[in-house]
Amino acid sequence: MNCSEQIFQGEGKYGIPIIKSVYELPYIEKFDMFEIARLAKPQKNIPISFDYRQDYGVHFFQDDHKFDIVFSKPRKHLEKLKLYGCLLSPDFSMYTDFPMAVQIMQHYKKHWVARFWQEQGLTVIPTICWSTLESYEFCFDGEPHNSIVAVSDIGCCRNPEVRRLFQKGYDEMIKRLNPSKVLFFTYRNENDNGIVKYINIKRQKNFVH
Repeated sequence: MNCSEQIFQGEGKYGIPIIKSVYELPYIEKFDMFEIARLAKPQKNIPISFDYRQDYGVHFFQDDHKFDIVFSKPRKHLEKLKLYGCLLSPDFSMYTDFPMAVQIMQHYKKHWVARFWQEQGLTVIPTICWSTLESYEFCFDGEPHNSIVAVSDIGCCRNPEVRRLFQKGYDEMIKRLNPSKVLFFTYRNENDNGIVKYINIKRQKNFVH
């Protein structure tokens, strides 16, 4: 579990690494998925500090096997990720039919990677995930309070029961964490509402913080 690399201060029954709060989001024009970010190269004749990717963020709303390497080999793409203005913590799946032990491990992996990145000086927005009501025992451990956070309903819209569980967990997240802003990643077109900034992953051209 990368303990040979580093062990971070933990919270809760399972010692989930604590993600530091983020109170301000850097200027971000759009978010790349990790599959694009891992191939990133500095533009020719442009210093990295002025590279366009400083205005981009990275999200992980894709199949787990495409980004599991950020946990299994956390330093492999580190320099490429440093090109970006911010990262979301990796969205390791917590499907409702996964054994609870697997869900706890997925949560731990997300937090270990996020804290590792923060210790390397990267700006990391915590992605909040949950499954059933039973997951509330651990799924909010290690998450910052009064911080900018990210959520996604991708994959939750077609099944009414999954949609109900998502909404219930979202309400619980708001109550427990009291986020200052929610970056809501979706395939739907929605107008921003209060602290919620909706981001249609397929149509991000107008996303500017």
